Amino acid sequence: LLEKEKKFEAFYWGDDDIYSYYDVVAPKTNKGYVMLEVADMLKVKRENTIAYGDEINDISMLQMAKYGYFVLAKTSLKLKETYDFPITKKESDKLGAITHLYKNHKYLF
Repeated sequence: LLEKEKKFEAFYWGDDDIYSYYDVVAPKTNKGYVMLEVADMLKVKRENTIAYGDEINDISMLQMAKYGYFVLAKTSLKLKETYDFPITKKESDKLGAITHLYKNHKYLF
Protein backbone atom coordinates (compact mmCIF):
# COMPACT_ATOMS: atom_id res chain seq x y z
CA LEU A 1 0.00 0.00 0.00
CA LEU A 2 1.07 3.56 -0.53
CA GLU A 3 2.03 5.37 2.66
CA LYS A 4 -1.06 7.62 2.57
CA GLU A 5 -3.33 4.57 2.25
CA LYS A 6 -1.94 2.68 5.23
CA LYS A 7 -4.54 1.99 7.89
CA PHE A 8 -2.15 0.19 10.24
CA GLU A 9 1.32 -1.29 10.57
CA ALA A 10 2.01 -4.82 11.76
CA PHE A 11 5.20 -6.17 13.32
CA TYR A 12 6.02 -9.77 14.12
CA TRP A 13 8.68 -10.39 16.72
CA GLY A 14 9.94 -13.10 19.04
CA ASP A 15 12.27 -15.68 17.61
CA ASP A 16 11.44 -18.92 19.37
CA ASP A 17 8.51 -21.34 19.44
CA ILE A 18 7.25 -20.19 22.84
CA TYR A 19 7.23 -16.41 22.51
CA SER A 20 6.00 -14.87 19.29
CA TYR A 21 4.26 -11.53 19.21
CA TYR A 22 2.36 -9.37 16.77
CA ASP A 23 2.03 -5.64 17.21
CA VAL A 24 -0.62 -3.89 15.17
CA VAL A 25 -0.58 -0.11 15.41
CA ALA A 26 -2.09 2.85 13.60
CA PRO A 27 0.39 4.93 11.58
CA LYS A 28 2.44 7.34 13.67
CA THR A 29 1.51 5.63 16.94
CA ASN A 30 4.68 3.60 17.38
CA LYS A 31 7.11 4.02 20.27
CA GLY A 32 9.19 6.57 18.38
CA TYR A 33 6.33 8.98 17.78
CA VAL A 34 5.06 8.55 21.34
CA MET A 35 8.54 9.20 22.74
CA LEU A 36 8.76 12.45 20.75
CA GLU A 37 5.25 13.48 21.84
CA VAL A 38 6.14 12.93 25.51
CA ALA A 39 9.42 14.80 25.02
CA ASP A 40 7.53 17.68 23.44
CA MET A 41 5.03 17.75 26.33
CA LEU A 42 7.94 17.88 28.78
CA LYS A 43 9.73 20.54 26.69
CA VAL A 44 12.66 18.19 26.01
CA LYS A 45 14.40 18.75 22.70
CA ARG A 46 14.99 15.74 20.43
CA GLU A 47 18.76 16.21 20.74
CA ASN A 48 18.34 15.41 24.45
CA THR A 49 16.56 12.07 23.97
CA ILE A 50 18.04 8.65 24.71
CA ALA A 51 16.31 5.30 24.12
CA TYR A 52 17.10 1.67 24.93
CA GLY A 53 15.40 -1.28 23.29
CA ASP A 54 15.75 -4.92 22.38
CA GLU A 55 13.11 -5.84 19.79
CA ILE A 56 11.60 -4.82 16.46
CA ASN A 57 8.87 -2.79 18.15
CA ASP A 58 11.61 -0.57 19.66
CA ILE A 59 13.32 0.32 16.36
CA SER A 60 11.26 3.46 15.69
CA MET A 61 12.11 4.75 19.16
CA LEU A 62 15.82 4.01 18.73
CA GLN A 63 15.82 5.73 15.32
CA MET A 64 14.00 8.85 16.52
CA ALA A 65 16.04 9.35 19.69
CA LYS A 66 19.27 11.31 19.48
CA TYR A 67 20.98 8.28 21.04
CA GLY A 68 19.51 4.81 20.51
CA TYR A 69 21.02 1.66 22.05
CA PHE A 70 20.34 -2.05 21.93
CA VAL A 71 20.47 -3.89 25.26
CA LEU A 72 23.02 -6.72 25.34
CA ALA A 73 21.77 -10.32 25.08
CA LYS A 74 18.11 -9.35 24.82
CA THR A 75 18.45 -8.18 21.22
CA SER A 76 18.29 -10.85 18.52
CA LEU A 77 21.26 -11.42 16.23
CA LYS A 78 19.07 -10.61 13.22
CA LEU A 79 18.28 -7.15 14.59
CA LYS A 80 21.92 -6.52 15.50
CA GLU A 81 22.90 -7.38 11.93
CA THR A 82 20.11 -5.30 10.36
CA TYR A 83 20.41 -2.13 12.46
CA ASP A 84 23.63 -0.46 13.51
CA PHE A 85 22.88 0.73 17.04
CA PRO A 86 25.50 0.64 19.80
CA ILE A 87 25.01 -2.17 22.34
CA THR A 88 25.18 -1.93 26.13
CA LYS A 89 27.78 -4.06 27.91
CA LYS A 90 25.33 -5.46 30.46
CA GLU A 91 21.94 -7.14 30.14
CA SER A 92 18.80 -5.22 31.05
CA ASP A 93 18.11 -7.44 34.06
CA LYS A 94 21.60 -6.57 35.34
CA LEU A 95 20.95 -2.81 35.15
CA GLY A 96 22.40 -2.67 31.64
CA ALA A 97 20.57 0.45 30.47
CA ILE A 98 20.99 2.28 33.78
CA THR A 99 24.71 1.46 34.02
CA HIS A 100 25.23 2.45 30.38
CA LEU A 101 23.28 5.68 30.83
CA TYR A 102 25.30 6.66 33.89
CA LYS A 103 28.68 5.84 32.34
CA ASN A 104 28.01 7.38 28.92
CA HIS A 105 25.73 10.31 29.73
CA LYS A 106 26.96 11.53 33.15
CA TYR A 107 26.00 15.09 32.28
CA LEU A 108 22.39 14.08 32.99
CA PHE A 109 23.10 13.33 36.64
